[in-house]
Amino acid sequence: MEEWIIHEWVHPETFALHLQRSAFVKTEDRFIGGDVVVWVNDEDVIQHAAYCIDGVLFFNKSGQIFTNPWKIVDWSDLEEDWKRYTSIVYRKHLPCHS
Repeated sequence: MEEWIIHEWVHPETFALHLQRSAFVKTEDRFIGGDVVVWVNDEDVIQHAAYCIDGVLFFNKSGQIFTNPWKIVDWSDLEEDWKRYTSIVYRKHLPCHS
């Protein structure tokens, strides 16, 4: 897992920049383990993000306050909690070696 995703308390623009710098790119595919799913509002501002562990379970923290617990949650819980926003999948792009 990308260590910075766990520890950073960041603004949406900073988070998007970290995704880009860490070689995560937007994909139209369904999420798989290792992907980051973000939820954006109508202005494309990130409202929430979760890290996909295995294609069903996600590492999630419901808020950036220190006392908010880290949890492993099912996709259906995230989908329900963030349904008013649009979800976008980001996948780590690994360079091809020839």
